[in-house]
Amino acid sequence: MRIVPLVLLPSLVALPLAAQSALERRVDAYFAAAVAGHDFSGSVLIARGDSVLVRKGYGQANSELGVPARPDTRYMIASLTKTLTAAAVPAAAG
Repeated sequence: MRIVPLVLLPSLVALPLAAQSALERRVDAYFAAAVAGHDFSGSVLIARGDSVLVRKGYGQANSELGVPARPDTRYMIASLTKTLTAAAVPAAAG
């Protein structure tokens, strides 16, 4: 028998349960479709202020080895940060 620990994070209680579930359902549906279409695999974090609203992994972190993506998966992003920085600097300056 596998025992799965249950951890309740205070930041997830910030929204009413129904609202939290609705948001997670919408996010799950969006990324499930993206994963099914082979358009996305990765980790997602959605936050408002200091509250984490959604923190999940979708698809595969390593498809060759069948490793699922998790919220804490570390990815090799290579030079991708240059593009992100180039997009973020004008947005932060404006």
